[in-house]
Amino acid sequence: MKGGAVELERPPKALIAEGDKLFINGKLEQALQLYNEVLERDPTDHAGLVARSRCYTQLGELELAVADADKVLAKDKLSQEAMYRKAEALFQLGRYEHALVFYHRGHMLRPEVDHFRIGIQKAQEAVLGHLGMNNLKIVSKTGFETDRKFLKQILKTEPKNAVGSVSAEVRRIAQLGLDYLDKTTEACMEVQMKSRKNEKKKYSL
Repeated sequence: MKGGAVELERPPKALIAEGDKLFINGKLEQALQLYNEVLERDPTDHAGLVARSRCYTQLGELELAVADADKVLAKDKLSQEAMYRKAEALFQLGRYEHALVFYHRGHMLRPEVDHFRIGIQKAQEAVLGHLGMNNLKIVSKTGFETDRKFLKQILKTEPKNAVGSVSAEVRRIAQLGLDYLDKTTEACMEVQMKSRKNEKKKYSL
């Protein structure tokens, strides 16, 4: 432009970083504007969708938060960031059994990340609360170390009223959780057996 400086277009990473600062400072609407700017240029921007999903969740726009997370997962089924964002939005929507699935999936990918473990625990507690409110007999054990007992108890639970469809979904997810725990247990046993064999070989030398 003649007589003035040309304003350079800021790269997406810079816009998202600025939006994240605004988000942390509680300026959610301003952060959302920057995330929208990124996604207007490229509607498939992974980081932009994850950031906007988080922002939508804080703004209470939970269905929009789920939609953004789903867009990422459609391209990358193993995106743990999108799994967490979807799980958090589903949890706030009260879809606890569905949130539990995504917390578990994220935990399988990143077992060292605390927020998936915490998510599993709070989703389990919420599912238990829902079952309890509907007069379903279930033992209230929600600690991470008692996952197996918790899931088996859900599978034994019989619906006593009109929440049969919900209970069926919860039991289906409980079975998925048990399958995951069984595979994890088998893997741990294999590691332990290999470790013992290695120890025996070391001492036999």
